[in-house]
Amino acid sequence: MERWLRFVRPLADTILDRPRRMVSFANGRVFSFVRQASDAYGTVESHIDIMRR
Repeated sequence: MERWLRFVRPLADTILDRPRRMVSFANGRVFSFVRQASDAYGTVESHIDIMRR
């Protein structure tokens, strides 16, 4: 599973441990969260969530 943030630069970015981090956004900002899963044959599942903080 891979995850990406799109459309915005985070206000703050805190690394919790090697595979995890926590990001913060300013109020009223629009951003997207992209999730993609794949296997040996290619993409199995792909989602994009567009959100407003």
